[in-house]
Amino acid sequence: MRQTTTETGLIAVEFDGSPRSGKGTSAKHLERVFPRTRTAETGKLYRAITFLALRTGLIEPGMTESDVATNLSSLTAEQTEDMAFDMERVVNVHGESVLYDRDVAGLVGKVSPLVAVREGVKSRFRDDLTRMVADDGISMVILDGRNLAAVARQVEGLEIIQRTFFVCSDNEAANRELARHLAELEDKGLPTLDEDAKEEYIVAKVHELVERRHQDESRGNDPVKPEPDAIRYWDHPGILEHTINAYILEGNMTYRQARDEVSGENHYRYGRIGAGAIAYSQGQADKGEARQVLFDTNACSLLAMQRYTERMVSEARAQRAEIRKL
Repeated sequence: MRQTTTETGLIAVEFDGSPRSGKGTSAKHLERVFPRTRTAETGKLYRAITFLALRTGLIEPGMTESDVATNLSSLTAEQTEDMAFDMERVVNVHGESVLYDRDVAGLVGKVSPLVAVREGVKSRFRDDLTRMVADDGISMVILDGRNLAAVARQVEGLEIIQRTFFVCSDNEAANRELARHLAELEDKGLPTLDEDAKEEYIVAKVHELVERRHQDESRGNDPVKPEPDAIRYWDHPGILEHTINAYILEGNMTYRQARDEVSGENHYRYGRIGAGAIAYSQGQADKGEARQVLFDTNACSLLAMQRYTERMVSEARAQRAEIRKL
């Protein structure tokens, strides 16, 4: 069992953000490249509660948000916590695919904002993190979900070293959804979409994403939005200066050449250097944990996005190690 002191506790990385902005994909990538790393997510817990509410007849497919809220108004946080703990049983008995079927997908966005549901999921999630802290086979955990830092702060022996809020435009998110849908059709051996059908899919998906984003940002309980003091990955002066200096040292450039490279039309290709270290250092000085980094993934390829998030986490880990030497 791990000794949960501030010196040896579990380190955590928090990923939050808008739909299809890349947080889930980046979390899976980090789990592959960093040894003894696990992902802790809340999405499946919300889906399990939605599935069980459907299964027991508490809600029905196609219900409005107000009808869902009315039908689930009698549920307590203790009951939804029990439902969240049933997630593994649901997967074992029915298969994980039931959490992603059409009925669950259509209702989970109406179930998840409810206070009792969110409190139940947070309680289950807090228990999961506590178990991970005690497991010396885990060295880092990726927190994949909405506003999970507030939950992680309540777990003794857990230190958040890097926090990223992912964003992309609704149109970019819709195109990523389309690419995913086309891949699924191909995997199933089904006919692909023609150009008109693709355009209709994009238009419908943009409308859906705009509505979802508005609901996520405006809800009273755990709104999905970046923190006011979040560091902008592409534009923060300290990160830009750090990147320019790295280009000078590693690319044998003059200051002007490095500055032009960083601000040129291809600057998205290489990403920024120093964001993880700066966010960790400034956050430690201000509030004892990493500041949030606002990361716009619009212009990033999948591989580039993974590389940049991996770099930020590596920088935060290295900066943490340096500070601990002092």
